[in-house]
Amino acid sequence: MTMADDAFAWSDPDALARIFDAEREALARGIALRLDRRLAARVDVVDLVQETFLEATRRLQRHEPPTMPPGLWLRWLAREQVWMCHRKHFGDKRALAREMGPLPFAFVGPVHSRHHRPRAQPEPAAARRGSRRASASGPGAP
Repeated sequence: MTMADDAFAWSDPDALARIFDAEREALARGIALRLDRRLAARVDVVDLVQETFLEATRRLQRHEPPTMPPGLWLRWLAREQVWMCHRKHFGDKRALAREMGPLPFAFVGPVHSRHHRPRAQPEPAAARRGSRRASASGPGAP
């Protein structure tokens, strides 16, 4: 199938079913590889494959045809289904309610300036060696 055929095929109601049947095994393998092993006992790969087909159907009904080849688009949708499954079962680890917003500058400014003073520039190595020799030999030494 060429790209011109792909663009034409999306207007055919049976095109998605034909493409999906051709890609079903590859989708199942891809989902099985990406699915967390802790979820494998709870979630069936076939269910995620079917959810991928339903999502593809919904998007085409909303007139959102893919801008990529159909097989690649279905694999991308399958990956999204795996992500959503992970979120559903493991929860969102970065919940907004648990995070603190940025501190106001009035609070951060004084703390920042107190702890981050500019450092003095290091002396060149020759100047340090010269000052060590002078202090080692004493105040009156040549």
